[in-house]
Amino acid sequence: MSLVPMAFFPGEGTEGLQPIGLTVFGGMTFGSMMTLFVMPIIYYLFNRKDERRKVAAQKRIDERAAARAAKD
Repeated sequence: MSLVPMAFFPGEGTEGLQPIGLTVFGGMTFGSMMTLFVMPIIYYLFNRKDERRKVAAQKRIDERAAARAAKD
């Protein structure tokens, strides 16, 4: 938060520091958005596919067990 004044409120002598403040502020904002929003969405999409595969495999196992029980 201390970079906000340096990045967005230029004053005397800040010509050299303002680009650094903007870069750091932008990088921190981008990193936070990736961590809080994008990565959980990507994880959900990959995990959903894996969960569907596990449910289908368990369903096949249950069907085979029911067929064996019906034979006996």
